[in-house]
Amino acid sequence: MHRLADAVLACIGELAPVTLVSPSLPVGECKGRRIAITGGAGSIGSAMIGHLLDAGAAHVAVIDRSEAALHRVQECWSADSRVHAVLLDVCNEDALAACLHGIGVHDVMHAAAHKHVPLVEANPEAGIRNNVFGTRSALC
Repeated sequence: MHRLADAVLACIGELAPVTLVSPSLPVGECKGRRIAITGGAGSIGSAMIGHLLDAGAAHVAVIDRSEAALHRVQECWSADSRVHAVLLDVCNEDALAACLHGIGVHDVMHAAAHKHVPLVEANPEAGIRNNVFGTRSALC
């Protein structure tokens, strides 16, 4: 576990500072934008889809590694051509970058995370991999 903690600290140290224009994307800023949601089939990400579409997003790429959850999103939004489901693990940095570049995404809403604390505490390696390295991948 000690080596994993060292790797996490090294990873965090490599990240360039990120300047946020605003803590949230204002409704007017969504109009005509191509937006990706990592963890888009989860409880938080899937709730964002409709809000982004209502705010005028031109395209919403719903990125998730759960095939079952992504299938539910796809069924729910099948009538809306602005929603595109992408089966992808956010920790796969090369695949994520290729996906975002290929779609021409303007903005990424990062919601891919393990959020149930007792499960993450019981499975720290999986939690760190997804929550730390997945976030790093989404930022790069």
